[in-house]
Amino acid sequence: MRTGTSTTRASARTNTVAQYPAARAERAALARVIDKSFTAASLPLLGLPPQWSVLHHWSASLHDRPGHPAVRSVKAMERTSTSGSSRSDLILFLSISFIGAWITMIPLWVEGLRRTSAAQGTPRLAALCMILMMLVPALTAFGLTARGRGPRQAVRVLGLARATPWRHEVRSVAVALTIPLGLTAAGLTVAALVGWYTPAHLPGPATVAPLVLSALLSVPLYFGEELGWQGYLLPRLLRYGRTRGLLIGGAIWGAWHVPMTALGGSYPGHSVLLGIPVAVVTAMLLGTVIATVRLSTGSVWAAVAAHLSLNEFTLPLTREVSGRLVDPLLAGPLSISTWPVTALAVLGSWLAYRRRAGRDQPLPAVEGRLTASR
Repeated sequence: MRTGTSTTRASARTNTVAQYPAARAERAALARVIDKSFTAASLPLLGLPPQWSVLHHWSASLHDRPGHPAVRSVKAMERTSTSGSSRSDLILFLSISFIGAWITMIPLWVEGLRRTSAAQGTPRLAALCMILMMLVPALTAFGLTARGRGPRQAVRVLGLARATPWRHEVRSVAVALTIPLGLTAAGLTVAALVGWYTPAHLPGPATVAPLVLSALLSVPLYFGEELGWQGYLLPRLLRYGRTRGLLIGGAIWGAWHVPMTALGGSYPGHSVLLGIPVAVVTAMLLGTVIATVRLSTGSVWAAVAAHLSLNEFTLPLTREVSGRLVDPLLAGPLSISTWPVTALAVLGSWLAYRRRAGRDQPLPAVEGRLTASR
């Protein structure tokens, strides 16, 4: 009698395990349908473009194909994060980058320059110092990498060389360009509802054309930052876990901007005691979005596009569309009114990652837990 019972239980357990892959696939398909429906309904409410959903579902499909170049690129980053020398390299990179940022700002401190109003333009000296500051992370990353691997390998490892097919790179860049625009549009909607922003008109070709030209000329500068942050720093922060690594990276990015923020760079007319904490929180949120673009697409070029869109399009368009002077603390991509929207985007990407990680969990581990529970 006991033998028959044991046989029956073993047979039932075998059938359960045999049916598990089909059940898992069924649940995954249902989850994707629900997610698409929820995303389609929620994106318009948040003011986010449909491309945000495209990026999420497209990246999810890529991660289901282990041989895809984007996935191989991220795997290479993970291998870098587990290297024995990464911690000392990380400390050295951060030390040089932070010291270099302060050194490039010395002429402005000596000159006594400080932005006291959003109406104040950027003097040539300030523009030159900012250009030099943006190049510091890339030069530091390239020097440290080339020291151990040589210049050619440094170009490939940091992501300056194209790591994925052209079609994938172009699509990644196109999607990444729209993300800051969507987040900013949603944030401006929030600011307008509370009376912090007054839109006056839509930008025309005469407004957009100079911005496009400026963006094209500025591409090397944004590589200057992102080769350091996304090509060198991010892989080494992944050793602390994806979520923690992204948040730490964003906080580091915000702290690195302190020499400029202290001069009223991002929030002119406001106290340093207010501007610096706000800048760090903003950088944590936006930096996490840019790093997520990097991990989702496997492309540093896409991260550069997102950063470029943030500075070269969303900031000036916020001013151009308004009917009055805009306070960057209250309205725009770096404002507190954009925090809730960006936080929702970060939360959504985190939930998508957690769900995908759970779906990709090996069957033997799940089966082992089921057996142990009996």
